Amino acid sequence: MDEKKLEIIQDTMKVKRNEAEMALELAEGDLDRALLMIEYVDKNFVIVHGKFNYGSLHNRVYGLLSIIADGKQGEFLKYELVLSNQRELLNINLDVNNNVFMKTLDNLAPEKVINNQSISLELFSSFNPTEIFNLLELVQDKQKKEVKELIEEKLEDVLEENIDLEIYTNLTTKAQLKNFYSNLFPKQTPSLEGEEASDEKEENDGLGMEIRLNCIPIISPTQGQKASHLKIGDELVVRITDTREVGQYLAKLLQNSEGVTVGKVKNISFNQDSKRYLILIQFGPSIYGQVLVESEIKLIILTEEEQIQQLTEEENKVNLNLNKETIIVGGLIALIILLVIIIMMIY
Repeated sequence: MDEKKLEIIQDTMKVKRNEAEMALELAEGDLDRALLMIEYVDKNFVIVHGKFNYGSLHNRVYGLLSIIADGKQGEFLKYELVLSNQRELLNINLDVNNNVFMKTLDNLAPEKVINNQSISLELFSSFNPTEIFNLLELVQDKQKKEVKELIEEKLEDVLEENIDLEIYTNLTTKAQLKNFYSNLFPKQTPSLEGEEASDEKEENDGLGMEIRLNCIPIISPTQGQKASHLKIGDELVVRITDTREVGQYLAKLLQNSEGVTVGKVKNISFNQDSKRYLILIQFGPSIYGQVLVESEIKLIILTEEEQIQQLTEEENKVNLNLNKETIIVGGLIALIILLVIIIMMIY
């Protein structure tokens, strides 16, 4: 592998060698394309989920927290802290998709949530950029104990209580975050004078600089939409079938738990000879998919309503597991009480 190119990628993008190698490999040795691949390989975004409790035996408070941080920039992108008197919060699984975890926080019973706006603000503002950068390094080095101690110390300072904390940490790429939180990376609105030049640049950037992945669409004869009715900007649900190494890597990176990926339609062309449509969809900067379909085939388009429904289904799975655990615990308590009554009657 070209050492000079690797050195340029590392110095320019401030990434580790293995990430530079992956970017260069994905770009098939092209330096310019490799620089565009960084957001697909550079895991500099930290995700932390936590659950904790504190207080007296009869006045116990339970909490959940979620953090998404840009470690390199030393800033929080998204965070949430919830306090409640619901002991069931201890049963919530931390090792889940962040979007599902946030939905769980948002849907806690309002009457049981403690007003914590000032506590949340005080907690997250207590982190300075250096500490957030250190958080990235600790997670990269798998120093989970040190991460727990850092967050525990911050929480105890704000709450003025000793707490029992459990955390989950993960690293992710910008491309993965965009799949769930596109609003975290807003695009700059071009001026009227520069809009045309910007559009032209975007087209030129795609010429000879992109990776195109072979895909097949998800078909639905009843709810799908014909290729001839597709519009630019529609979100098409596909399965990445590219057998190349770069295709397999990006498929794992971009697909959801069901093995499908959503791309935005960028171009539609019709071949008169084959009577088929070639649809170009975009997954991210310089990453495209191409789908070849018959004109009468009906394809699945992901609407905003369907996106919300998908999140609700994932959240329901979490709540179902939580309810099962609650029923089991309740059953055990009832059994113990029954045994105590029987013993008292005997003696």
